[in-house]
Amino acid sequence: MENPTESFKLYSLNNACKMLGIGRATLHQLINQGTIGTIQLGSKEKIPHQELVRYIFENTKCERRESLFSSTSKPGISYFINGQEPQTDKHFDSVKLFESLLEKTNG
Repeated sequence: MENPTESFKLYSLNNACKMLGIGRATLHQLINQGTIGTIQLGSKEKIPHQELVRYIFENTKCERRESLFSSTSKPGISYFINGQEPQTDKHFDSVKLFESLLEKTNG
């Protein structure tokens, strides 16, 4: 479960770029398009933690494909996330993924 104080955390544009793995030009484009919201604090522009979580959640691609198993297995459903290995019958939680990325970035 998410720490309640995390929802009030604000990130600089540089930190948001590092967390998302994108450059400043791309981040500015997303901000200008209204895809990622910001908060103005004096002369500084900050991005709320919840805004980054929302962006990641809304832009996570999950494909559901019929998978073919060996002839001894029954056909089933596998989930492919951005071309990664199948994760059969698992729930993909983008918030947990984002929080683990934050821990790696800040830790």
